Amino acid sequence: EKVVRGWQTIRGVHNYEPRHLAQAIEFLAQGSVDFRPLLAEPVPLADLSSLFGPPSPGVLRRTVVP
Repeated sequence: EKVVRGWQTIRGVHNYEPRHLAQAIEFLAQGSVDFRPLLAEPVPLADLSSLFGPPSPGVLRRTVVP
């Protein structure tokens, strides 16, 4: 949270190699993890202000459609 809200930048990684990025992308491409239970229905950009209220119970992430 402090990184996001403070607009901080993280540079570099520790103990990772380019092959690890390829492995991560391959894992996600398999589609074996269903992220849908973590997401609420997308909100149109025109309704963006509705997201500034209390969070919905059980929803970890909201998405906005331009």
